[in-house]
Amino acid sequence: MKNFVILILALAIAFLGGYFVINEFVVTPTTEVVQSAAVTPSSNLSATKNLESPAEVIDLDLEEPDVVDENHITLKNVDDTWNLYTNTNLGISIKVPKKAAVSKCVEDRGMEEVPMVVFEDSAAAYITTEYSYDWSSCEKRTHSLSLAQAGSIHQWKISPQTVLDEAALNAFIKEKYAPGCEIESQQASVQENVFDIELATTSPDLEESEVCFINYASVCKYYPNQHRIVQWNLGQDVNFASQNFETAYDQDMVDSFRFLEY
Repeated sequence: MKNFVILILALAIAFLGGYFVINEFVVTPTTEVVQSAAVTPSSNLSATKNLESPAEVIDLDLEEPDVVDENHITLKNVDDTWNLYTNTNLGISIKVPKKAAVSKCVEDRGMEEVPMVVFEDSAAAYITTEYSYDWSSCEKRTHSLSLAQAGSIHQWKISPQTVLDEAALNAFIKEKYAPGCEIESQQASVQENVFDIELATTSPDLEESEVCFINYASVCKYYPNQHRIVQWNLGQDVNFASQNFETAYDQDMVDSFRFLEY
């Protein structure tokens, strides 16, 4: 009898030990959650997006293939000199040279041909060179969107605006130029139904409210069918040109500008 009890106890101990061993090694399946990263398709084109903001920079020294298509931006290779920049958000297109010459500095009075870039935010496209040199220190300065927005670099800022009526058109002219500026005429532009605004300029000796003294070149294009207008200043000198300023690009760029049709 005593041996029987011992046997029963031994079997019970063995059973309980096996139970705990089995439960010790049971593995509960787990689910690994992987956050998928948004991947921008890679490209060997010289076009990069600024990931820190909705703004973008497009390098115009385009390699093959001939077109960069970055959401609302299209960059089409025209020839060895030009690309056609199109921005559907801003509703504009314009030819931009792939490279342009910049002056070095007082110690090295030579010229350097550098790539052109277009910086962009929700309101404007900023056409400029990739970098420039400080005339006094000869320090190379790489251009950026923040410098473009601050107006700290040489650039063309192209920012189309809406003008719903004649009063808004006249207010735009006074804001962009001077309080005394009035529209003298609207000349047919290269683009159909678009007009180049010409101002009735005055002597600088009048009262401030009457002065419209403009001694620099400027572009002002008005598209009444779309109630849109764009203006940018060219200044008194050539802005963009080939090496040693042999070929000026400014007028070809202006003539190529188009409002997109919607």
